Amino acid sequence: MTISTLDGRIERLENTAGHSATRRALSILRAKLNARAKERRHRETYRRMLDFDEAILRDIGTNREEVRWVASLPVSIDSEAAIAKERAQRATDA
Repeated sequence: MTISTLDGRIERLENTAGHSATRRALSILRAKLNARAKERRHRETYRRMLDFDEAILRDIGTNREEVRWVASLPVSIDSEAAIAKERAQRATDA
């Protein structure tokens, strides 16, 4: 079953749920599912970026080490937030 199929099924359940607590729980589940799907797409993008040469990576503001690190993060971690935090830490250390 694909993420979009599962998302659609949860949405239908959410729309037919009687109790607001049930609707809220389904809404949270849907949001988490979509966040995981987004992170999987990000990881795949970063894995493809490993094929880029150093000049291209530099042009887009990253390097192979950072790309490798982000590609290895678990999908439970927000990659954009992790990158921002890491870059901010490096800036304060410099």
